[in-house]
Amino acid sequence: MKGNGYMKTNLVDLMSRIAQLERDYNEIIYELRSQNMNIKIIELDGSYQMLEEYPNFNDKLKECEEIRNKITILKGILFERNNSLKLQNGYTIQKALIDIQNKRKELELLRLLSKQNPSKRRTSETNNSYFTSKELAYDKVKIIEKEQALLKEIQDTEYEISQLNSVEFEIEM
Repeated sequence: MKGNGYMKTNLVDLMSRIAQLERDYNEIIYELRSQNMNIKIIELDGSYQMLEEYPNFNDKLKECEEIRNKITILKGILFERNNSLKLQNGYTIQKALIDIQNKRKELELLRLLSKQNPSKRRTSETNNSYFTSKELAYDKVKIIEKEQALLKEIQDTEYEISQLNSVEFEIEM
């Protein structure tokens, strides 16, 4: 990316641009892998007939390198912004994303626990009958409250991240 000036963007647009560049990059790499050999039939008298020719191979390879460089620069900007923009709780966006990921694991556990119910099962044997009782080792109401509170924390953090993601800034192009 040569210094053609500055461009206004935000993290959402930046992530979208990176995703598009990565699709283009993968497409060019696929093309270069499959279209890298010129094939011709050479007759014994020296004449030949070209079957497949890729005269733009070097141009495509150069384009591939340019896209790779753009991706590297833009991802660097993205990571810098994700590690510098702060939420109200003092977390950077990157730290908040990790926190959300961990909270989602815990939320999954709380959802499972909130669906558990105590049970009793009667067992009858020849000379003996008894009940096997399974009781919750926790207060189900408190688990449900924790689940709801954790979900709200996740949603609030995601909302705050989305607000930060839409803040405009300039990048050098």
